[in-house]
Amino acid sequence: MKLETELLETLIGMSETDAYKLCKENGYASRTTIEDGKPYIITCDLRFDRVNFEIENGLVTKANIG
Repeated sequence: MKLETELLETLIGMSETDAYKLCKENGYASRTTIEDGKPYIITCDLRFDRVNFEIENGLVTKANIG
């Protein structure tokens, strides 16, 4: 499994589909929190096994653990 920071850096610029796949392969759950400036309703629980994505035009622009 990749280190968290390496994984997060790798996700930037990937398509949403590829990012979800890479997270799953590395044992992380994932979700999109903002897409094209529109925030989604999400839970506020903190999980260290989940990656949150912000998507613009189909590409990951920001990724963090939580």
